Amino acid sequence: MVNNAGLVLSWAAAARTGEQSAQTDEYPINQARVVDLATTLWPQGTDVRPFVDAVAGTKEFGSSDVSSRHL
Repeated sequence: MVNNAGLVLSWAAAARTGEQSAQTDEYPINQARVVDLATTLWPQGTDVRPFVDAVAGTKEFGSSDVSSRHL
């Protein structure tokens, strides 16, 4: 995920069950980080969305789910 926000953030992939992947390191604007869903126990086709943690800010879920089979 590319950080287009004007702040430092980290993120994790979140399944609809509430389970989350490992979180990325904190990174600044115009950089990107990837979460490898193969490192989770989720089956292919699991719907996921980002759970973003803004440093010195809020924690928010992304607005859309994406099926892992399309990633």
